[in-house]
Amino acid sequence: MRIGEERLLYECTLIMIGHLMHTDLSDTVDRIDRTGSAEVTELSLVMPAIDTPSSARITIRSTTRAEMKKAMRILRAVAKQKDLLIIEPLEDA
Repeated sequence: MRIGEERLLYECTLIMIGHLMHTDLSDTVDRIDRTGSAEVTELSLVMPAIDTPSSARITIRSTTRAEMKKAMRILRAVAKQKDLLIIEPLEDA
């Protein structure tokens, strides 16, 4: 890889809603980052009150389209396990 060469070529931005902090948001991010071929590159969190669900805008970037699909499968599994809602973009990730 050359210096300055972009490694993560595919991008998907989505919304997650639920008790993100109580279900360990860093664990959710780590599960995607551990793939080595996809990473959470941006995260914006809104927490209206301690007892109410929060929402986050998350951007995931990956090396290939196949790796993006893998990252999305991981995120869907985590969301199901943690009872979180994912609002995905209409275009295919």
